[in-house]
Amino acid sequence: MRQEFRKPTGNDVPNDPEPSEAEPASEDGASGRDGSDVPGFDIANWWLNARRLRESVFGAEVFKEPDWAIMLDLYATGASGKRIQVTDVPIMTGLSRTTARRHLGELEEAGWITHVEDAGDHRRTLVSLSDKGWVMMTLYFRELIEKMDRPLPGKF
Repeated sequence: MRQEFRKPTGNDVPNDPEPSEAEPASEDGASGRDGSDVPGFDIANWWLNARRLRESVFGAEVFKEPDWAIMLDLYATGASGKRIQVTDVPIMTGLSRTTARRHLGELEEAGWITHVEDAGDHRRTLVSLSDKGWVMMTLYFRELIEKMDRPLPGKF
């Protein structure tokens, strides 16, 4: 199931309309606006479309937000050639240790990530995307960039 995507217009943060310019909502709740004059409309629309694409690539029931936070961090870290210790995942994602451990287990069981013992220090366990996880994340981002014409800026 593929979604049609609306490309960002480049007007990501328009000026706030004056109160007199805002159209009142009709009886059915519709405002009569297209959203383009609302601050952040294009960014919110971009993220919603990115989420729909994520669900179409990975499946809606597979990825909850903690799973996605872990996958994004593993993808970005892996792309930069770094390796992550399991104990670093909660810090990187902002998840509690218990939540991170639970989701790491679910992701590994589903085949999205792998755990390996650190060859340099057998007390540490490293986590990374599995081959399946890497391929699907790369596919997702390629398709996202293609459909959205351009990604959001990389730095805030």
